[in-house]
Amino acid sequence: MATPSITNINQKNEFLGSLVNKIGRQEYSSKAYLNPLAKFKKGFIDNANEIEEIYVARVQGLSQDLDGTTTLKRVKPDVKTLYHNQEYGKCYTATITDKQVRQAFTSKDGVKRIADEILSQQHTGVEYDEYVAMKKAINDFAAAIPETAKRTVTEVTNQTTAKEFVKKVKKDIGKMQFRSTNYCQYEQHSKADDLVLFVHIDYQAEIDVELLATAFNIDKAELNTRVVYVDGFTNTELRAVLLDVGAIKVFDTLYNNEQQRNAQGMFTNYHLNVEKIVSYSTLYNGASYSIA
Repeated sequence: MATPSITNINQKNEFLGSLVNKIGRQEYSSKAYLNPLAKFKKGFIDNANEIEEIYVARVQGLSQDLDGTTTLKRVKPDVKTLYHNQEYGKCYTATITDKQVRQAFTSKDGVKRIADEILSQQHTGVEYDEYVAMKKAINDFAAAIPETAKRTVTEVTNQTTAKEFVKKVKKDIGKMQFRSTNYCQYEQHSKADDLVLFVHIDYQAEIDVELLATAFNIDKAELNTRVVYVDGFTNTELRAVLLDVGAIKVFDTLYNNEQQRNAQGMFTNYHLNVEKIVSYSTLYNGASYSIA
């Protein structure tokens, strides 16, 4: 045990300074984050952790059998199934101590404010991780599409290369409206209204919005619903993915926040558990655009 001292000038000055140098203002630099791809999620599923997706192929037309010899013949429909499982689960824990919320606040609202900021960053963690997981699903979808739908593009650095890139996208949008296996594992088509282009943010400065709007044949005011910028893909050579929005399979299956009090430690733990289905479907059309 240290011996008490009444003559230590340094300790005295430090104590006096702590009394005089009060905090006059508190500012928070943390910001809440929302997943920019959240609008493509499909909703919440209660008490389930799997989605069964069913594809029924087009029925083939045959020559008429006017003699009726094949009337009772069994013709099996061509049905494919795809399963999307809940394999995404994370827990976000934040601890708020009693000491944290009672010392050095400059206003009566300070206690609530610090608690709100800490818990807000829980949700920011959820939203950001979800964004990263959805980007990866889009990246994996691009890798799974037929080779006939994978395009090589010149890096967009000016007006000329921007026009070349948009021209390729426009061609694919037009061709996807016709049924084929060029853009999907099975015969499929996509309406132009169902297609969304996810494109690297670096291209935003180079591609004129009116030029992109012409690719979708829409007004530029509607473009933000059809073109979504992201900050890159897992595949660093991938620059854009054009896909039917049905290909994105993201469902929330659990969103549960619980708190646990530790009386001895005088703190409270807040546990936010989330579970999701984050997947993609190979039963929809898509095209990818990568640099060489």
